[in-house]
Amino acid sequence: MSKTLAKIIGYGALVLIVVVAFGFIYKFTNGFNEDFKTFYIEYDGKQILTADSKLTLEEGETHTFIVRYTFDSDKSEPKDYSVKIIPNVERDFDYTVNGDKYIYSKTGEMTAAFNFEKGQAQFSITIPEGFDLQKALASVNSGKTVVVPTDADTNNTYPYTLVVSSYNGKVTYSIDLNTVDTSIIVKPEFASEYKISGINVNLGSGESYIEDLRGNNGTYTFTMPDTATMEIDGYITLMFYIIPIDM
Repeated sequence: MSKTLAKIIGYGALVLIVVVAFGFIYKFTNGFNEDFKTFYIEYDGKQILTADSKLTLEEGETHTFIVRYTFDSDKSEPKDYSVKIIPNVERDFDYTVNGDKYIYSKTGEMTAAFNFEKGQAQFSITIPEGFDLQKALASVNSGKTVVVPTDADTNNTYPYTLVVSSYNGKVTYSIDLNTVDTSIIVKPEFASEYKISGINVNLGSGESYIEDLRGNNGTYTFTMPDTATMEIDGYITLMFYIIPIDM
């Protein structure tokens, strides 16, 4: 009886080990669709394990990314990694710098426009308020006059790509980026009469209602819903509900 019980426990432990190993490999191969990841990124408490993905970043905020090596421990010698931000072109366009014409797809690295800071196991980028392609290109071409077509931003919904690679370049993540302004200002002459009571967010895959809306003397800030798992087709539409202040 005891031998039978020991066998059952042994088989159960073996099955458990196989299941855990299966789940581990499944997770770090993106469902067996990619090579096993020995290097990955964490952002906002979530692991990024897909080679190509999209991310929306709030303006006026510093965004921190943690880099990890799958089999490293606290005692492991730190390994390096590389980061760069380059153009992501959905519809190419010409722009001018001091009157000279350039093509966006040929711009090269744009990391300098994002106030990039690199640490041993994490890096951060800061998105200024009111950030757009004109400001990004002006930052890269510091001190020069940059003119960008008025439809450049609307034609390129994810105009930048964050590229993060392991120390040996064997694992690379390409994350297409867009930015969103999460501050809305009611004109001073109306701030004492009207307020924003809510914001409804419409996406390609459905809609979401923003609850953490904060107002301060006519300036409202809010946090966008997590769009990483949503299928966004084209634009994100925000609907604002403006009502009299005494309601």
